[in-house]
Amino acid sequence: MKQYILIVLTILGIMLLSGCADTSEQETAEDDQEINGSDEGITTPDDNVTTGSEEIVSPDGFSVYSYLTENNYHEWSLWPGTEEMTSSSAVHGAFVTVYVSDDALTAINAGAKEMPYGTMVVKDGFNANKEFTNTVVMYKVKGFDPDHNDWFWASYTATGDVTNEGILSSCYNCHNKAAQSDYLFTLSK
Repeated sequence: MKQYILIVLTILGIMLLSGCADTSEQETAEDDQEINGSDEGITTPDDNVTTGSEEIVSPDGFSVYSYLTENNYHEWSLWPGTEEMTSSSAVHGAFVTVYVSDDALTAINAGAKEMPYGTMVVKDGFNANKEFTNTVVMYKVKGFDPDHNDWFWASYTATGDVTNEGILSSCYNCHNKAAQSDYLFTLSK
């Protein structure tokens, strides 16, 4: 009888220890997610479901700018058919350079009329002397602003200070002229 109890206690001990190890690995992965903003290492029952609604960064000016600089958006592809320092008559500057995230580039090249969630379009503005003056961003976040195709808007000074962010009427009212092409003038050409 003593051997039976000892075996049961040993098995229970092993089960508890292995359960604790699994739990601590899960907790460590969750702690990493909180620190790094990453889901790596965490699996959930829905991991095999692709929604196409990826939020790559929190929709706020500071987080978006941090993401852009950490991922060196100046190395991203230019909007197809544009070049650096394209002359412009828009409010963003006398010259602009338009960068796009990989998912945006894929959609553009496929002839899409609407960008996928997670898309970022970044426009650097320059004055008539070709001096860098500002950056503006359109970031598509599912559920952010359904009335205007879920675009988060942000503008920054040349030094990266946030000047405007969020649901910006000055942005969507101007871009409303291109509402049929997902608020992107370049798609409507």
